[in-house]
Amino acid sequence: MKRRAILVSSLAVAFLTLAAWTLVSSAQRAEVKPTPPAASYPPGHHIGNSPVPADNPRVPEGPALFKKFTERAKQGNIDLLFMGDSITEGWSSPRRGLPAWERYYAKRNAYEMGIGGDRTEHLLYRILNGNVDGISPKVVVIMIGVNNSYFEEYSPGMIGDGMIAIVEALRQKLPNSKILFLSTFPCRDGGADGRRRSLITAQASAMVEKMADNKTLFFMDIGSKFLNSEGGIDKDVMYDGLHPATKGYEIWAAAIEDKLSELLDEKKAQ
Repeated sequence: MKRRAILVSSLAVAFLTLAAWTLVSSAQRAEVKPTPPAASYPPGHHIGNSPVPADNPRVPEGPALFKKFTERAKQGNIDLLFMGDSITEGWSSPRRGLPAWERYYAKRNAYEMGIGGDRTEHLLYRILNGNVDGISPKVVVIMIGVNNSYFEEYSPGMIGDGMIAIVEALRQKLPNSKILFLSTFPCRDGGADGRRRSLITAQASAMVEKMADNKTLFFMDIGSKFLNSEGGIDKDVMYDGLHPATKGYEIWAAAIEDKLSELLDEKKAQ
């Protein structure tokens, strides 16, 4: 009889404990806020063509460069502007692009605004948020897109949309400037993957090519200039299969020189 009483008492305690836990758990569940939805974009927009500030831990100097470029733009007096990612940034490197830069662009009031790691959305953000405010260059040279190709969430069409958004932003911000858009350079870093990504960026770049009117928007694909007879890229041209070496920048400068001279109206000035 005593054991039965103890058993009934234990069951009652267990029931009350379970009921109390259920009430607490329900209250806790009621207080839990739903997980915020993934970033949403207006119709026709996505991560590739929506302005986003760069937040790349591998490029901690990015925010400082963005500020530096904005402050430089306020001073004006830029006739030729290069914008892009680390490949454009390399023009300022004494061991890579600077020798060719000094020979081709030093006397042309030229300036480069390249930031390593930038994708289409990052360059778009910079254009819309200060990097070109206060200037009206004769020509803007753009080359962007390779960093998008490292991420699976970007289709060629999304990268192309980002390129087009950049062109449209430049037309809005710099209505008197001519735009020379360069097809994203081929890359061979990562072996077969480099070739795969080259195809992706080539498809994206072709979307801009279709827009080129040869009046305010011009398009050039100089990628073949960097390739050897076997379709690869020699290390003295791109030391890691992606970033131009000194010879690579010489090839770049020589390949666009005639078009740049034309767009800058230099032949008329002679």
